[in-house]
Amino acid sequence: MKIGIIGTGNVGSAVAFELLHRKWMGEIVLLDTDTAKSEGEMQDLTDAGKELNPFVRIKSTSYKDLKKSDYVIISAGLPRKAEQTMDSLERINTPIMMNICESIYDYCYDSKIIVVTNPAEKMKLIAKKYFTKVAIPDYKLDKMRYLHYKNWKLVKNVGQRILELKGYTNWAVATAIVSMIFNGIDDSEW
Repeated sequence: MKIGIIGTGNVGSAVAFELLHRKWMGEIVLLDTDTAKSEGEMQDLTDAGKELNPFVRIKSTSYKDLKKSDYVIISAGLPRKAEQTMDSLERINTPIMMNICESIYDYCYDSKIIVVTNPAEKMKLIAKKYFTKVAIPDYKLDKMRYLHYKNWKLVKNVGQRILELKGYTNWAVATAIVSMIFNGIDDSEW
């Protein structure tokens, strides 16, 4: 299996790390506009991978290396701040998402795309203009949080609370994404 991750910030790096905890063989391709960061993440994750899963190769190169990826996770864009509205974030992340989709289309037209960039529902609509199979981790993440809180009203505010406490969310999002990959994604989610 081949998995591409575009955006090696808090979420993209956490997804790569979570992937190393699974039993599988294949390749992870990391990409970021900050090439030094993606190179550093690749080296750090490769070192961890020698202990966690030596059957996964990690590289950080260019969009063309995404060719024939089974999955591409798009976590690039500006992260949401606690005080920021989704509308203002949409204005910022829309051109970023369009640029990524245009840049990867020739290499990934058959790939399954998982969009994490916020606002995820809106970014999914952009990606759907380019790709057939596009999903977001929101449903899986809400389901995981419900198992913890047992209250749907609380679940809807958890992400905001985490943002207020630490400035970003990453571990549960990464776990939801990796679970979608390895446990399957319901056809209704595409």
